[in-house]
Amino acid sequence: MHAFLPPILFDNDTGRHPHVVFTSVDARTQTSSLERHGPYDRILLDAPCTKDRHLLRGDVGSLDGWSLGKLKVSSERQVKWLYNMLWLLKEGGVVMFCSTALAPEECDGVIAGAVQKATGKFELEVLHLEDHILRMVPSLAAEPTDWGVRIMPDKAGYGPLYFSRLRLVRRTHEVARAGVE
Repeated sequence: MHAFLPPILFDNDTGRHPHVVFTSVDARTQTSSLERHGPYDRILLDAPCTKDRHLLRGDVGSLDGWSLGKLKVSSERQVKWLYNMLWLLKEGGVVMFCSTALAPEECDGVIAGAVQKATGKFELEVLHLEDHILRMVPSLAAEPTDWGVRIMPDKAGYGPLYFSRLRLVRRTHEVARAGVE
């Protein structure tokens, strides 16, 4: 990433945190090294999934390791990760959730689950991509979903790829209200 982004984004000599932070942590826990650099303006969560896209490609043995139970566990884990990312955002910050899964449970289902879990704690806004942006790359063949956008291999020749963006409008939980009063 250092080759693609301006060096100043990684500069620690400014007396502040760097503008761009790459980290690998277990995002299932709310307290982690992620908090050290937060709160964040933007978070990209590329959550591991069941890799069911390999079924589509006919990879040998891929069906042997797939089950509804693994799908359920994976989607629940992704909901937890996404929910924990909301706690790390600044108000007005955006989290982008990405998945290469085919199963809706690991795409829109994750967003729906996180939004439901966040009810009463956060006011969230789904940021849909505008049609003119989706048409910028004609071969993209992006399909809007209830919570995001999917790019499917039968239309684009690559994928699947799912992404959804959520903006943290404001915190509504007790801790946030107590700090304001």
